[in-house]
Amino acid sequence: MYRQRLHYFDYKFTDETLMYNFENFIYNNVKELFSNAEYLNTRISVSYVQAKAITNKQGAYVETLKSLANTIHMDSSNTSQGYRRKNYHQQAIFSVILTEATSFQKLINLIDEYLANLVKGSFEWNVVYYSYYDALTGGIQWKKK
Repeated sequence: MYRQRLHYFDYKFTDETLMYNFENFIYNNVKELFSNAEYLNTRISVSYVQAKAITNKQGAYVETLKSLANTIHMDSSNTSQGYRRKNYHQQAIFSVILTEATSFQKLINLIDEYLANLVKGSFEWNVVYYSYYDALTGGIQWKKK
């Protein structure tokens, strides 16, 4: 019996092998997106078709997540201060995305929107954050421990 590792997903299917493969793809490619998921009490529903699309490693979902992975690992500047700013702004943006995503489709749509905003903002995370996401961070509710 498979023990779910990423507890912020609500699977709408029972295929344990598919769950395992889906979680491996997410963990190996975009785990940084979900670094605050448990604190935010995030729950994202995933259908069989959506999980299958990810594990088949083809299609729009995979392309979106691979583009996101590329931006996560992109250098922001040669200084450690630039990295810290990027990391702060990126995590704040990811927190906004996670609080708004209730389904995997909505998550992908929000990531697509973020990627478009990043291009518009010339890959300056602070510009993107303050232009599109700063006003939204006030409504984040953190899970109480």
